[in-house]
Amino acid sequence: MQFEEEQHYASLSNLLPHFATIPTIHKAWLFNNTLGMFTFTQPHLLTNKTKTSILSCELVKQETDVKFHWAPFPVQMSGVVSMIVPSPSGSKLLVIRNPETKEDDATSCFQIWSSSTLDKEFHVPESMHGSVYNDGWFEAVSWNSDETLIAYVAEEPSSTKPIFNNTGYMKGGCAEKDCGSWKGQGDWEEDWGETYSAKRQPTLFVININSGEVQAVKGIDKSLSVGQVVWAPFTESSKQCLVFVGWSSEARKLGMKYCSNRPCALYVVRAPHHESKSEELEHHATEELHALNLTPTISSALFPRFSGEVLRISPEDSNFSWNLLTLNGNNILAISSNPVNVPQIMYGIEKAKRNTTWNWSKISSPIFKCSDKVRSLLSSLQCSIQKISVTDASNDPMKGAAKPFEAIFVSSKTKNKDLFHPLIVILHGGPQDVSLSHFSKSWAFLSSVGYSLLIVNYRGSLGFGEEALQSLPGKVGSQDVNDVLSAIDHVINLGLASPSKITVMGISHGGFLTTHLIGQAPEKFVAAAAINPVCNFALMVGTTDIPDWCYVEACGTIARNRFKETLSAEDLSLFYSKSPISHVSKVKAPTLFLLGAQDRRVPIFDGLQYARALKEKGSEVKIIMFQNDVHALKRPQSEWESILNIGVWFNKYCK
Repeated sequence: MQFEEEQHYASLSNLLPHFATIPTIHKAWLFNNTLGMFTFTQPHLLTNKTKTSILSCELVKQETDVKFHWAPFPVQMSGVVSMIVPSPSGSKLLVIRNPETKEDDATSCFQIWSSSTLDKEFHVPESMHGSVYNDGWFEAVSWNSDETLIAYVAEEPSSTKPIFNNTGYMKGGCAEKDCGSWKGQGDWEEDWGETYSAKRQPTLFVININSGEVQAVKGIDKSLSVGQVVWAPFTESSKQCLVFVGWSSEARKLGMKYCSNRPCALYVVRAPHHESKSEELEHHATEELHALNLTPTISSALFPRFSGEVLRISPEDSNFSWNLLTLNGNNILAISSNPVNVPQIMYGIEKAKRNTTWNWSKISSPIFKCSDKVRSLLSSLQCSIQKISVTDASNDPMKGAAKPFEAIFVSSKTKNKDLFHPLIVILHGGPQDVSLSHFSKSWAFLSSVGYSLLIVNYRGSLGFGEEALQSLPGKVGSQDVNDVLSAIDHVINLGLASPSKITVMGISHGGFLTTHLIGQAPEKFVAAAAINPVCNFALMVGTTDIPDWCYVEACGTIARNRFKETLSAEDLSLFYSKSPISHVSKVKAPTLFLLGAQDRRVPIFDGLQYARALKEKGSEVKIIMFQNDVHALKRPQSEWESILNIGVWFNKYCK
């Protein structure tokens, strides 16, 4: 490492902890209008883990306001805490601790806490089920109405593996753990791809918290992966039922992470051996699964039992991004933030039933306290939403695709006509995703060390209408590239940025755009950083967990009929022509690659092939490989080292 680069490392690594340690609220609950509980997370770099803490509070309501009286200190959840779920009344707290290994004697621990004591603790063996799902998708823990039963989703028990010893196969297995035998691999079990490596089928269970009895819910087809379970509403006239979402896996399990539109259906099933009731869902069969209409009549295909009227909840004059935490009757607990303001807890009190509006109060909280240094740096910044006109509107017959798209622009409040801060163009993945105008620790760090940020929501991003969204498939590498270039020209023409110091970075499809841009507009960028980038569809399609995505983005509307496991020469040719690798010979910008070795969404061979092609032609390349991380690079050390190296890399070529 050269001396100047080492100085940048030292300087930036001293500042980064001020941003990295800002907590993130994970969940919040309010009970009986008087008590609240928040869970928040913080990265712990030495252990490379994210720590979860609980902070409780008391709500004191006034006429038009509410005060939160916080506990003096948070309580860190010790050990391997996978989930915490309060009961609906707030009188009980479920703490789930998943096993750290998948050994035969591993157990999942269920603890039931009251206000001051541990009331019950149950250990569920691996023979009943594996780890409880806490992935945010299949994940579900649901208390029943009298708070005696809990439905949840966990890995199905491990399938039987063959046992061998020195003489061969041992019929019937072996009762002893160490008896001169060993366990074979058995049949391969397909999982749901990225972040689900070695995770077994998500399956439905119910635990009785009085007895500790655990039962698998019967009657569910083996081909279904289940998730998002809730108890059906309770009545005196019917059996107690569970409602869940099911995903079929009869053909192939295509990657589920970030792909929330996978085909699925709602199902209802009897809860095992427990009487129950339901106002809206009735199921009088034996332990057999049925897909049912949840209402006997539907007044509107779009809004059953709902008028369709949509009200804005956040204030009309707010330029902040809002995120709902929970409801307290008709009152609302939320978080607001923007790229230059740390998150703020907000409490909205309903002030009228007709044309409902809310009085919003800022809630002083110890959770989001940050250092004076961070506050000082952020106070010198400003952000705005830029509307960018479409330059190739005539190429698309859909009106929605001709509407302006948006970009978030973050810059210093201090203006100097002769001196511009270098510009970082930041591109989201997906591409059917969106960059929100909320607080990001990474963005805040980069803007605080002397960069303007242009965060582009090119056409195809979520939230700008279906026509704009559907305009991109089949046109990736051209329409989205042109949109980004138009956004750059827009801020240059407004006198907000200099054309001489522009860098670009992105993850996944954002990395696809990054590597496309430095190939298609090689004179425009002085440096680039690509995080797990898509660089060659033709290589990716045979190794990714979402090969159907490659077809959709490259082929557009014909993808459904064209997608198959065996690729034609025509497919490979099209994939190559749509990929950044087809422009690699023109690249001039020094490029940093940040790759997760366990990435199953865009396996590392994709980025490595492109990086090696750059090296082959003499371009400056740096590769950092995170051996134990996946596509998003979200482990604390990975996230830290990534943003630090991006800052140092861009400093090297811009300052």
